[in-house]
Amino acid sequence: DRLIYANAINLFSAKGGMGKTISSLQIANAITREIPFLGLKTIQRQVVYVDFENSLPTLIDRIKRIGAGNVLFWHASNIVKPPRLDSTDWAQYKKLPKDSVIIFDTLRAAHNSDENSSREMTLIMNRLKEIRDAGFTIILLHHTPKANDKIYKGSSAIYDLSDHVLSLYKVRKGSFQELSDDSNLDDSDFCYRFGTQDK
Repeated sequence: DRLIYANAINLFSAKGGMGKTISSLQIANAITREIPFLGLKTIQRQVVYVDFENSLPTLIDRIKRIGAGNVLFWHASNIVKPPRLDSTDWAQYKKLPKDSVIIFDTLRAAHNSDENSSREMTLIMNRLKEIRDAGFTIILLHHTPKANDKIYKGSSAIYDLSDHVLSLYKVRKGSFQELSDDSNLDDSDFCYRFGTQDK
């Protein structure tokens, strides 16, 4: 409710190590169980977590900690590996359970194309639009540069062709003032903001 758009490409960006995977696993767990996430209502849907990024032991540890047992996981270590979005098998995603939420961790790892090429990323994003238009909700985990949370790595086609953009970044408590990673504040002086950004 008011966070993830259904039947849309939702770009979820943050710096590496900020908690995109943990947050998205918590979202996945909440959606599959139809329990609130950060006080927001959820509509129950199947979630398929496509993980190209994390090692299997790391993923298993996080699943156990969160209790995300109802989420389906498609990991790069599976016998039938999830197809890259620039491969000839990419349309397999359309065969997943109808109306599912598909989380790609991460967009960069989900293809072998040049992330900085507008032409190549337009192809990837158009394939994701085909998956979306087949009745799926997509969440793309994506990195921002270390120096700036307000821009996105790679071609502007990634941002331009996403339907909705979410971000996770450090802010001063009591305000939305963004803080740099090197700000010398006690843990009690800052928190993380998770919500819509730019569109």
